[in-house]
Amino acid sequence: MLSQTLNSLLTLCVLFQLSSALHCDQEGLAAYRLQEVLKDIKSKTFNTDTPPSVSTFTWYLNLCGTGDQDFPDPECPKNSQICGVKSVSLPGQSPIKTEIITLGNGLNYQIEESTKEFIDLKLDDTNWGSNTISSNFHLVCANEENIDVSFNDNTLKLTLSTPGACLKEDKEHTPPPPPPPPGSDDSWGWFTWFFILGVLFTGGYIIGSAWVGRGSDEFQDAIHDFIDTLKSLLANLPEFIGEIFNKVFGNSGNSGRGGYTSV
Repeated sequence: MLSQTLNSLLTLCVLFQLSSALHCDQEGLAAYRLQEVLKDIKSKTFNTDTPPSVSTFTWYLNLCGTGDQDFPDPECPKNSQICGVKSVSLPGQSPIKTEIITLGNGLNYQIEESTKEFIDLKLDDTNWGSNTISSNFHLVCANEENIDVSFNDNTLKLTLSTPGACLKEDKEHTPPPPPPPPGSDDSWGWFTWFFILGVLFTGGYIIGSAWVGRGSDEFQDAIHDFIDTLKSLLANLPEFIGEIFNKVFGNSGNSGRGGYTSV
């Protein structure tokens, strides 16, 4: 009985440690790309001149990853979703770590506001020595990533611009087909008109020749023959244009692909 209880407790501890900081794939955050983009540890370093020293504050973010990932700084516990390490460097001396701030994965959070452009989160307060830290996350939908962290008066504010704060693409709607090359419709229209004008000119020439060199009966027959021929040409015109289009553009497309393959 005791061994079963210990095993159950061990299992709970493992599950707690491997749980992500934010439930990025659940509840109100599942509609965003957070889990896809923020599953790895990210960092940002801020340097400040504090003569005669230089202060360096490095923040590590593990918002949607599991708690089994090692932070680059060994001072950061594995089960942290945010870890900040401040160090001070004096000329000719090794840096001294003066502050270590961590927010554990077990903190609850509330979604204060969420739109297609941003997400505002507020985390439960956490202890930092004898102090209490309050935390607010402002996640902004952006193509390029940028991290900004401020820590003043025991208040931590994270502003993270990231594609992860953007809504997922709607898989139900397929993207529209690409537009045709510029000028392709105009050039094809000119060719069609040129063909039609050529047919009319040829027909006019035939009718005129019949009028000049033959009698009225032969002229009427020529007109009827021309009308029948014109109807036949117009009926077969779409198929004729399609064949020419396939031969011209189809062959050029195959030639381009063949050349690319040979390279």
